[in-house]
Amino acid sequence: MLAGLAIGFQNAVRYGLLIWVPVHFLGENFKSAPAGKWISIALPVGMALGAVTTGWISDRFCKSRRSGIITLFMSLAAIAAMCMFLLPQGHWLGQPVLFLCGFFAYGPQAAFWALAPDLMGRARSGTAVGVMNCFAYAMAGLAEPFIGWMVERNPFGANPGVENTALVFPLVAASAALSAIIASGIRR
Repeated sequence: MLAGLAIGFQNAVRYGLLIWVPVHFLGENFKSAPAGKWISIALPVGMALGAVTTGWISDRFCKSRRSGIITLFMSLAAIAAMCMFLLPQGHWLGQPVLFLCGFFAYGPQAAFWALAPDLMGRARSGTAVGVMNCFAYAMAGLAEPFIGWMVERNPFGANPGVENTALVFPLVAASAALSAIIASGIRR
């Protein structure tokens, strides 16, 4: 159950970034700002490299203890997301920090899926993956409308009624922190 909740919050981070980063950086006028398109490429490239890296790190350096790498990467994802929130839009550090945000946010996917048979054994690994996948998509499905509602309500913006898409970053950071906290309790 802890692994299911942890991957649920991790998937909320993943989809929050995949859906809202292009909206935040490209907005309605994405065709008139072609240079801005490059920033959204940093995220999936970071995600791809993060997924490859965590599996290797957990096997090589963590003695296949998946929860440690999940906790570390989700904590770093929370920090990277808050850095994105604090950076002014268009800052030169935007691309590298967004790359790191994707790297740390998606990296735990490999460790989560390897964790399923660790927790439930080979005979029940299919069931374990199915339950974890159910949590992952259910929580991501619940998180996205919540993020949209928060962006529309703009509770922290200076201009009431104006969407503040930058809110995705603290919301994602909170979800990443929850994933890290929950993952720290996973024992096999």
